[in-house]
Amino acid sequence: MNRAVRYIRHHAGQYGIDPRRLGVTAKLRGSLEPDAGDAGRAGPADAADPVDRESSAVQAVAIFYPVTTC
Repeated sequence: MNRAVRYIRHHAGQYGIDPRRLGVTAKLRGSLEPDAGDAGRAGPADAADPVDRESSAVQAVAIFYPVTTC
């Protein structure tokens, strides 16, 4: 997931999106998206691949149909 966020951020200009405003959504129980909200990190400045130098942090996480108890 971190690599996917970094890839999107790196190519944001091609997709016509703002790389400073990325979010993820989750619909299923046990998915990784909720973890993305606090797991994002800055990429290492010395990475050989320019995609890996991007941050994997997201600015929003929307969870649809979260796990609940009755």
